[in-house]
Amino acid sequence: MAEITKGRKCSRGRLPGRTRRAARATVLAAITIAASVQLRAQGTIDPNSEVCDWLNLKEAATVDGFDFHAYKDIESGKACLEILRGSRNGVVLYRKTADSFGEYRLGQKANPEFKIPKIEAGTDILSRGRPDMIVTAWSGGAHCCYVHMIFELKPELRVVARLDDGDGDLAHFVDLDGDGHYYYEGNDWTFAYWDASFADSAAPAVVLRFVDDDHGGRYHIAMDKMRGPEPSAEQWTKAIRDARDAFAQGSRLGDVIGSKLRSNMVHMIYTGHSRLAWKLLDETWPAQKPGKEKFLSDFCSQLKNSQYWVDMEETLEAAPPACSGGKPDDAEQ
Repeated sequence: MAEITKGRKCSRGRLPGRTRRAARATVLAAITIAASVQLRAQGTIDPNSEVCDWLNLKEAATVDGFDFHAYKDIESGKACLEILRGSRNGVVLYRKTADSFGEYRLGQKANPEFKIPKIEAGTDILSRGRPDMIVTAWSGGAHCCYVHMIFELKPELRVVARLDDGDGDLAHFVDLDGDGHYYYEGNDWTFAYWDASFADSAAPAVVLRFVDDDHGGRYHIAMDKMRGPEPSAEQWTKAIRDARDAFAQGSRLGDVIGSKLRSNMVHMIYTGHSRLAWKLLDETWPAQKPGKEKFLSDFCSQLKNSQYWVDMEETLEAAPPACSGGKPDDAEQ
């Protein structure tokens, strides 16, 4: 099992959950484009801007005849990404500017501390036999927001994938099996701020693999890479004790109970042991305490808000009726 618990929660300040999500939607709309949009000279090209000036050049890379330029205007905070054909004076095929305090980053640099490998520009990330380029857009702001785009360079320049890692800053691509096939490791931030502080929110690790199809391909959950061993007897006993102690202390669900019970349930589901998640709830919820079905329904409604839900649903075993009947929280739509 890949170790992705290293997925770090950024801590550059906090915003209320709904405010942060609204800000994310606004910012990401400004700095990213929809996946699989073909990029030609008459396509995704923002008007030229003074931020896209050589005096503001932060990074550059030449890959298979394409020049990638990332600009950053320190004074205004604006950023620009340009892709040109052939050279710095070539035809502009793509230009995107961002009126935020974020930036664009080219490629994947090594970070030994967190076991993030360097990936050379032009590496075939998608295993389609074509050169690719990773570009990361960071929106700036309070622990927010990272989007990884994969540009495929042949037979024509286009964005094939766009991966939103939300509040994490350590999501990356990695060849887990040493066979040239790359996976994406990150976290699911669906439970961020949900009845808990950001620090106490569950953020389960996820591993994605690219699957080619007739529609251009997309990333899917790789549960075989996420699956972990069942909790040991000691770990199981501790999970039960923590939840029972929280109930005994009369804590609100959004406080100790939420962080202990919910986090353990999420961890079990995302490591391939959903049966144990339901069992944990059954064994720890006091018989005389009302609200169990509502808790479970709300929990599963939130789970369905995940961008990975379509894949995760297929991995659930013996899901209780309250879970299968849950609907996404309207406030999140």
